[in-house]
Amino acid sequence: MAKDKPWRPHKDLSPEIIEKRKKEQWFREQLELIAEYLDEDAFVQAAKEFGPSPDELKEWIMLFREKRGL
Repeated sequence: MAKDKPWRPHKDLSPEIIEKRKKEQWFREQLELIAEYLDEDAFVQAAKEFGPSPDELKEWIMLFREKRGL
């Protein structure tokens, strides 16, 4: 079975979009630690720094609650 190749940005994407996607991926990877150490209000403040859309923020909050068992 072949290994999954690491994500590489499309050549036509702007650097801003690439950076935003990298931040989002990092955020998702760190979600478990964030959920363990922050309460919901602190989590929402931290999430807003990534500039998610309202729908993304709702999804992240639901993931946070799921990780916390709420």
